[in-house]
Formats: sequence, structure tokens, C-alpha cells
Amino acid sequence: MTIIVLLIAILLLLLLIGWLKINPFVSLLLSALFVGIANGMTLNKLISAVNTGIGATLGPLIITLVFGMVLGTVLSETGAV
Repeated sequence: MTIIVLLIAILLLLLLIGWLKINPFVSLLLSALFVGIANGMTLNKLISAVNTGIGATLGPLIITLVFGMVLGTVLSETGAV
């Protein structure tokens, strides 16, 4: 059953990105939520798992992202872009 859910999630991901033109990050998040719900995870456990996964991935990058946003804002407000 788990492999069938995984294959459906991959198909869902491809349809969301390719056919509906939804942002890939949002599509991946929706597919991950689908897999969790389809495998019987409770809502609290599902949200905790998603937060842990995103936090572990983006944690080391957050300083770079913040400085990039600050630089982009400065360039935009000064009219350099």
C-alpha cells in the first residue's frame, strides 16, 4: 500500500508542477502532506514532521536567505534594479 501511495504522490507532484503550474515548493509540500495523511499520520504528528524537515533543511541557509532579502530590498528601494 505504501508504494501505491508513493506513486500517486509522485503523479500528483508532476501534475501540480507540470499541468497546473503551481510553485514547486508548494507542490512538494502538498504531496508530502498527501503521503502523510494517506499513511495514517495524525495531524499533529504530520505538522511536526513537516516542521522538523523544513527546519533541518533551511536552518543552515537562513542567514544567507535573510541577507539576500535585505540586499534585494536595498537594491529595489534605491532604484538600482
